[in-house]
Amino acid sequence: MKPLRLVIRAFGPYAAEQLFDFSALAGRSFFLIHGQTGSGKTSILDAICFVLYGQTSGNQRDPERMRSDHAAPSTPTEVVFDFALGHDAYRVRRTPRQPRPKKRGSGLMIQDPEATLWKRTGCAPEDEGSPQADGWTEVTDYVEQLMGFQCDQFRQVVLLPQGQFQKLLLDTSAGRQSILERLFQVDRFAKIEQTLKEAATTVRKKSEALRTRRDENLRQSGAASPEELQARRQVIAISIAAANIDVQTLAAAKAHAQAQWSVAKEIAAKLARRDEALKLLRNLEARREEFTLKQIEHERAVKAAALADAEASLTARDGEAQTARQNLDAKQKSLAAANRQKENAERQHATEAAKGPERESLQRKITQLEEMVTKVRDVDTARIALARAASAFKDHTTERDDRAAALAKFRSAFQTQEQGLKTATEAAGSAKTLAIEAQNAKLAAEKRKKLEDLLPPHLRTKHR
Repeated sequence: MKPLRLVIRAFGPYAAEQLFDFSALAGRSFFLIHGQTGSGKTSILDAICFVLYGQTSGNQRDPERMRSDHAAPSTPTEVVFDFALGHDAYRVRRTPRQPRPKKRGSGLMIQDPEATLWKRTGCAPEDEGSPQADGWTEVTDYVEQLMGFQCDQFRQVVLLPQGQFQKLLLDTSAGRQSILERLFQVDRFAKIEQTLKEAATTVRKKSEALRTRRDENLRQSGAASPEELQARRQVIAISIAAANIDVQTLAAAKAHAQAQWSVAKEIAAKLARRDEALKLLRNLEARREEFTLKQIEHERAVKAAALADAEASLTARDGEAQTARQNLDAKQKSLAAANRQKENAERQHATEAAKGPERESLQRKITQLEEMVTKVRDVDTARIALARAASAFKDHTTERDDRAAALAKFRSAFQTQEQGLKTATEAAGSAKTLAIEAQNAKLAAEKRKKLEDLLPPHLRTKHR
């Protein structure tokens, strides 16, 4: 620590403000504080110790009693100290617990102690700096952290009050060791020593654990020494190698057996398919007569259905034509009668043209005759209906011919498939050929079903 500036106010013998500028020493590290007895030399050291730790240098005077008896009541007791520590500069300010005049009224009041520490590295002289700690205890703790000493150690190492130097010399070995360790910063060596001790302890514990494990392994294996255990290990390794060879041989034999098993399964599957094909063929052979009867029945049903529909349609058309002819004859007869009535009426009208009352009667008859003419016109409508019936009969005939052609095509396809089934049955000589022919028969049956689906819905229903 290097003192830079000390300001004392109402402290000890200094009633007013007193400034001590250590920067005037111009870097001199050795100087003398001298004066008459009672001139305040020790108070300077007390002020430095007080502002840093809140205690006096000799620890024999209460900091609260360090207020000057000569100071005015309005002048507060205060110490401000600027110092450098390494490359950093700091300022600490501390005021003890002291009385002061009341702001209102007369009398005194007790002011609580205050302390603040700033860091002033790189600051202008008029700047306080950045606050680092605030409070009586907080500042003391921060100073101890900066200095590395507590107050007692600081008084013994840095600041030796009058008559206290011998205390360092007469202190116990533990006390001097603590002070010297802090003074020469040998704590890092203590940490190294402690780390080495811990590492040695860890290594020793691991060694003991390994030794215990080794003895336990020897005991379990029944070996008297590690060499004997190693010899046993080599014998076991040879046995393992031989066992691995046996395992590889067995694995090869297993693979060969699996391959043969796969071949056998494939042959069994082929035989099963052959048996299934033979069974299907036998079923088809057994049902050949049934299929033949169904084919004949189907052909008859198709013929009957086609002829029945055509006959019914023709009968309906003939009935319509007969009805139209009857209507035409009736209308022609009605027309002839109406013509005759008209002629008679005209003759009567010519004969009796002069007759007024009868003229009106004749006029009514003429109206009735005209209505009959309208009815006669319905004959023309009947003729048109007859022509339409004839056209429908022609369309029905064409549809019947188309159905007959489709039936002939179906018969031809069925005969072709039937012939293929017969040929396949005669040519079957082996299991493989039987399976193929059975598949062809199945396809033929499917084609037959598709051909049946080509028939008209009403024929398909009857066939089924």
